[in-house]
Amino acid sequence: MMNLDQQVQALLQDAPDDPEMRQITRIFIPVLKSLAAKRRHLQYYVLQTESGEWVRLSLINRTQSNREKTVIYAFSTIEDAKMSIEPGQDIPCNPVPVAVIDLLFKFFAFNLGESLVFFEKPGDRLKGVEVPRSEFEDALYGSSDLA
Repeated sequence: MMNLDQQVQALLQDAPDDPEMRQITRIFIPVLKSLAAKRRHLQYYVLQTESGEWVRLSLINRTQSNREKTVIYAFSTIEDAKMSIEPGQDIPCNPVPVAVIDLLFKFFAFNLGESLVFFEKPGDRLKGVEVPRSEFEDALYGSSDLA
């Protein structure tokens, strides 16, 4: 399994051969590393559809039913990810491993929802750590010339 620096190098190598995109990726790196360093694992499992899209869930606020947000769950073990698949689920999906840097980058760069929810403790699928998009944006705009 790659450490964070190796994951960053892989992200840079896989970036499109476009100077502007490479510059944006380089601006993201300190923020990605900072957020990734707060996580307990170097790799997580996300549910992915047969077409390759990550499964997004719409959650409704318990006290304000008119408030909804889209999240992606990231599990620390493949077993926990498999257990989260509901029998008879409409969309077939499978857990796939994703390096934490890649997970954070894709989530934020491709605007895949309002929050990532990390289930850090193996076997505990009830207590997740939410990383809202706003945390990334605050760190990014506070540390770059993009503001």
